Amino acid sequence: MVLIDTTLTTNLIATAYRFETFRTNCKNFLNKHDLSFDKFTVVRHDSFVGYITEYLLRDYIATTYASHGLVIDTWENKFDIKRIMNIIHIASNDAQDIQYVRSYFYDQYDLKISRGDVNITIDIKSALTKLEPKSSWNFMYPAVQAQKCGKDYIILVYYIVENLQNIESLKKLAVIGYTSQDIIKKCPVVKSGTLTRFGTKSQIDNYETELAFHYKNIDELISVFL
Repeated sequence: MVLIDTTLTTNLIATAYRFETFRTNCKNFLNKHDLSFDKFTVVRHDSFVGYITEYLLRDYIATTYASHGLVIDTWENKFDIKRIMNIIHIASNDAQDIQYVRSYFYDQYDLKISRGDVNITIDIKSALTKLEPKSSWNFMYPAVQAQKCGKDYIILVYYIVENLQNIESLKKLAVIGYTSQDIIKKCPVVKSGTLTRFGTKSQIDNYETELAFHYKNIDELISVFL
């Protein structure tokens, strides 16, 4: 596990809230065209936490391996965000416009790390908590997401706050490590409507991954990649 201590700046907070609003607008636009296929509930803070987590993790990798010639790109950089904002603003009914928004919204990965002709794609999973994660914890990975193509690895990150009611009170990120879809698909499945080991009801089918067994330190991933 890698701990990243940080304090959010005013500018980063404002940018994360703008991103959250933008993602909501994209989803509402797709809803109007019957193209919103979320298979599980997404709570309001998910986009905010996801943006901050991706930003800080990207910065950690870029800083730690600055001398190794890595190029770190994002799924978002594949798209013209101003075009998407305009499509939503004018409520376009053009099929190509609608497909463009859909392609952006249902991202195949979060980060792409390249060195020369070799690259890997990474999906970042973030979870909000007030506690520092323990190796005995598990993480419920949505089964529907394990079927999505386009990502080589998944990195699990816990977003640790002082107060669960205040997502701006970030103390640190706990980067648990990386895993793959092949490993996740071998984990036990907790079916929708059944109880987890903690007595909570699973809303969807989830793979039950174990922090101690199914995730390896991300520095190992980057080192092997190098």
